[in-house]
Amino acid sequence: MAAPILLLDFARTRRFDRRLAFARPSPTVRAGTATPLRAVATGQPRLDAAGLLLEPAATNLALHGSAFDQPSWTLRYVSLAPAAAPDGSLTAWKVSETAVTNTFRLSQRYIAAEGLHTASVYAKAAGRSVLWLRMSMVGGYATVAANLADGTLLADSMPGSAIMPVGNGWYRVSMTQPVTGTDNSVLLVLAPNIGPLPASYPGDPACGLYLWGVQMEAGPMASAPVATGATAAVRAAESCSLPLDRLPRWSPDAGTLLVDAELPLAPTMPQTLATLSDSGGGNALSLRLPGGTAVRASASGGFAGADLAIGTMTPGTRFRAALAWNADGLAACLDGGVVAGADGGAPGGLAALRLGHAAGGAEHARCRIARVALYPDRLPDAALRRLTRG
Repeated sequence: MAAPILLLDFARTRRFDRRLAFARPSPTVRAGTATPLRAVATGQPRLDAAGLLLEPAATNLALHGSAFDQPSWTLRYVSLAPAAAPDGSLTAWKVSETAVTNTFRLSQRYIAAEGLHTASVYAKAAGRSVLWLRMSMVGGYATVAANLADGTLLADSMPGSAIMPVGNGWYRVSMTQPVTGTDNSVLLVLAPNIGPLPASYPGDPACGLYLWGVQMEAGPMASAPVATGATAAVRAAESCSLPLDRLPRWSPDAGTLLVDAELPLAPTMPQTLATLSDSGGGNALSLRLPGGTAVRASASGGFAGADLAIGTMTPGTRFRAALAWNADGLAACLDGGVVAGADGGAPGGLAALRLGHAAGGAEHARCRIARVALYPDRLPDAALRRLTRG
């Protein structure tokens, strides 16, 4: 088997090949070491031990998402003191109870388009260790109750709830539900102990929670945090591509593309993991998920528009998919399974490799890409099974 003409081993090396063009016209964060989160500047890729993180655009509808002292927030019987955030900045708050008998909470109203939305917040115990996050939804309210002492969800949490550790005692608590698209709200409530939320209890000014980064966004999961001020803010989609004429021995007539990746959730909309295409996508060979867990190898402008079903992936688990082509046809394989094939001529004009999206910025994927390899030949079926088996 010939050596690959391109090998991008993001997970092992944590290095970004200088031949790749990367764009994201807004800052973001990634997992850190000295702090739970680390700021990533505009136009810089996010690499860690799991690979290259790519996300579609997201809009945070929560105003002043980390500034609870602003008029966007309604505070009830709590006091605020600045605190260190998960990214090391002094933008979090210790939200403490006051010396009254009541419930201790903060809330914000927002307008959202009708559909599935996710509310999330970063939280850490500070004398209290239980947070209730409520969001309005179709037919009422959805609630997640999080135990910040051990990172578990309490029995009162509804389906769609999640809690994820981010380090140094911080957790990201989230809830996904359909909203009405009219007048909505997100509510954060402190609780004195594990169990049903009491109607009221005596407050202790020494007790509270650290809170940071409230986010309300369209979609089925919480994405990387987007800082907001007096208006909603957007984190731009990430794009990653490579002109194929930079690769010695590249030929559009034959080759094999291998992608080792992971998706956190089954997509609800089509997502492209990787594609070899012309500038407009009319001629393309792609590994993509049309929706759900099914993985497909698709062709446009060649191989009679083949759309090969090659298996299913498991969210949160790495999988390996490969497609191979030459003048005799197209073949594809997932995780060492059965090789699917199609006859016909290859599409012309394949000029670029794109990762995490199709040509023209379509079908952006939320994924981590651990490794990509491009070979100069159409590898035999047995080699495809070995490659994708790991």
